[in-house]
Amino acid sequence: MSSTLDELAKERQAVARAISALRLTPVMFELGARPHPPQELYRAYLAQSDIFIGLYWQRYGWIGPGMDVSGLQDELGLARGMPRLLYVKSPAPDREPRLDELIEGLMEEAADSFRVFRTSTELGRLVRDDLATLLSEQFTVARPHLGTAPPAVAQPSRTVAATAPPPPTPVTPAPPDARSAPAPVALDPPAPQPPSGLGATTDPKALPAPGPRALPADTTTLVGRESAIDEVAGLLGSRGVRLVTLTGPGGIGKTRLALAVGERLRGGFDAGTAFVALADVNRPEAALAGICRAIGVGPGFSPLEILADRLGDGRWLLILDNLEQVLDLGPFLDELLARCPGVAILSTSRRVLRLRAEWEYPVPALALPEDPADASMDELAASPAVALFVDRARAVRHDFVLTGDNAAAVVEICRRLEGLPLAIELAAARTRLREPGVVLERLAGSLDALGAGPADLPDRQRTLRTTVEWSVSMLDEAERSLLDALAVFAGGWTVEAAAAVAGLDEDRALELTEALHQHSLVHLDRTEFGARSRMLETVREFVAERLADRPDGAEIHRRHAEHYRRLAEQAEESLRGAGQRAAGNRLQCDAGNLVAAMRWYLVNDPEPVPHLLSGLWLFWTLWDHVDEVRPGIEQLLPSTAALDLQSRVELLWTAAVLADYVGDEAAAVRAYRQLEPLRDRVQDPRLRALSYVAMAWTAPLVGGDGDGDGVLREALASLEQLRGLEEPFWTALMLTAAATVERTLGRCDDAVRHLDEACELARLIDNAWLAAWARRELSTHAIARHRLGDARALLHEGMTLSLRVHDMRSVTLCLGGFARLAYAEGDHERAALLAGAACALRQRSGIQLWSMQRSARTEGLDELRAALGDDRFDRAYAAGGRLSKREAVAAADADADA
Repeated sequence: MSSTLDELAKERQAVARAISALRLTPVMFELGARPHPPQELYRAYLAQSDIFIGLYWQRYGWIGPGMDVSGLQDELGLARGMPRLLYVKSPAPDREPRLDELIEGLMEEAADSFRVFRTSTELGRLVRDDLATLLSEQFTVARPHLGTAPPAVAQPSRTVAATAPPPPTPVTPAPPDARSAPAPVALDPPAPQPPSGLGATTDPKALPAPGPRALPADTTTLVGRESAIDEVAGLLGSRGVRLVTLTGPGGIGKTRLALAVGERLRGGFDAGTAFVALADVNRPEAALAGICRAIGVGPGFSPLEILADRLGDGRWLLILDNLEQVLDLGPFLDELLARCPGVAILSTSRRVLRLRAEWEYPVPALALPEDPADASMDELAASPAVALFVDRARAVRHDFVLTGDNAAAVVEICRRLEGLPLAIELAAARTRLREPGVVLERLAGSLDALGAGPADLPDRQRTLRTTVEWSVSMLDEAERSLLDALAVFAGGWTVEAAAAVAGLDEDRALELTEALHQHSLVHLDRTEFGARSRMLETVREFVAERLADRPDGAEIHRRHAEHYRRLAEQAEESLRGAGQRAAGNRLQCDAGNLVAAMRWYLVNDPEPVPHLLSGLWLFWTLWDHVDEVRPGIEQLLPSTAALDLQSRVELLWTAAVLADYVGDEAAAVRAYRQLEPLRDRVQDPRLRALSYVAMAWTAPLVGGDGDGDGVLREALASLEQLRGLEEPFWTALMLTAAATVERTLGRCDDAVRHLDEACELARLIDNAWLAAWARRELSTHAIARHRLGDARALLHEGMTLSLRVHDMRSVTLCLGGFARLAYAEGDHERAALLAGAACALRQRSGIQLWSMQRSARTEGLDELRAALGDDRFDRAYAAGGRLSKREAVAAADADADA
């Protein structure tokens, strides 16, 4: 490689990395810095080089004693007998005249590959591509030896260059005036490669000690891995930690993270840092030979001995990439670590080596963004997953920006792809021709819609499908069988569930699951309810195709549905009582599995579905799964008459409450009409009481807003049915509903008494929504009595409870209460702002007010509009609609502190 040293140092490093990435050896002047005349040194190097690379910018270079031309031009002339790849940097406003003449002469000759570049990154890419093209033509050039250097050993055709024979003097820095540049660091030059076909030398000590290859250059930015780089670098810097394995599925970014850590730690390993790609290696001997090549020695007949001798006591970092291909290498690495106390190893693998010295670092997916309803645009853009998407989208479409119009689609793409970097990069590449919303729609159909990635990715990672197939191919038969069966799960599973579904005993299921963990095809999550396994959706989609082709696939789906039906039945009583939050959180872990089970029964055996729907109704609603179960209710409703009485009432009860919940008044009234003549025929007292609840809840839609007495009668009748049944949730719900109606009818004392009882029941079952609603109603009574301080305290309590359990429905109720308080205090614009925020947050989250709450809200907004006037109300209300949850809560807190 020829160039001036001072002005093109960064470019020289980029070219060196590009050469090393092709497993070739860069020959650079600074690698042979010894007390020999510079002209003699570069001529000796040229004598053994196969390819000449020249870099030119503005300086013509140093002219030595007795020379008419610079060393730069002399090297170019001496290299005429070999392929020359020439690169000129632009712009060059201060280019020296003699260099201008040299470049003009080269352009006139047009005999060499001649390219213009602007950045070191672009140069590295050009050199790598040009070298690959050149080598693919398998050229061989015979040339005379130049200068006074002794004859070189014949080189194999794959080698770019070899260094000159070392002078017999100790390694020392070159003189400062060697080339109008600071003295280069003295490094041992790489050893000559053995002749093709003759094997490696058997005496490594007879050869000079070479330097390791440069780490491969990454042509794209590493996004969202700052903390991981810090953690892994810190781990390798810890006392006694010498072997760290980065584990994770294909496409998670193990290699990029390892290279970044290597760059971070380069200064701490003064002997060298070497990168070894093992993706195409499946024998320990071949892997050891690859390590030898990476540190610049021939493997010989005993590569482990040669490695131990070369590495010695030096501080080395070996980066071994794709080690899962050759796990039998483990004992050799163990011995190498024992013999070479200064060596540390950073490996990437889908499986651990299981050595005592090994520390595993599971590489996590990129952190996912918050819900767009809760976060600002800046917060979304700072999310690692979104930042990666935007970065890669700009690579194919320079004007791509994250906006209010596309942010929701980008966030959902990142969530659907679970933060898997490879998948996000493939999706972002699709924005070249499609908007993110269209990419999201296509992604919903199949992950194959992402297509192939960049050509410089390994073949096994060009698409998600090949990445997964690569991993699955490494499993044995029993492991593949369990993996196929696990595709039936949606969102995760326990060992007990895996055993039940796969038809295995728990010990065998645990053993095979552990093996799949080691292959990084399933992942372990530790929850408050114990250990759970999960599969990335990008893996599950492809494995599910294998399950669909199995003859026992239908039986596996049946066992899955039965297991989660039993789980649902066991949770019903706890959901209605003091254990509600714990039971709901436990079910939330298996929400996807419960929905999948219900859908299986809808298709194969609908009889249990009405009870699944009604028995888990509190879970479906309070944990926000209504949209997932609503299609099942609508599918069954036309066949209501064919069901037995119990199932018919369960289905109609669920349909009535669901329709009111989502604001479908016509559907609620239809269910009410069908349920009314059946409720007193039901023998089960709990189901009869719940039927009365549904009738009371829907009564405002049937009797009209003016029939407050009729609605109250229904509410009190349902309370009568609930008394004595140990149903704290439903009792608290109807107490609050009755109090809401009583307030509108002027029965304030009854309303407060009912609300106090509801607050106590909500506290017992730790239900934030009921607690917030009851406090909201009590605050309204306090405002009516001009006790504004009491109202503020009640609302603050309700908001604190709501935020603690992340309940958006309760948050919006409290915001509405703060709006009413601001109105009472005379701050009408703040009232409109908070009312607009509450409404917008409900809309963005898909939350509907229940019928008993809607009329009061409408009445309050009408009062606000009248107080402010249309223009001022619309501006303040719209401004509230633009607030995130965090901003809206802050606005309410500011109001509370006023």
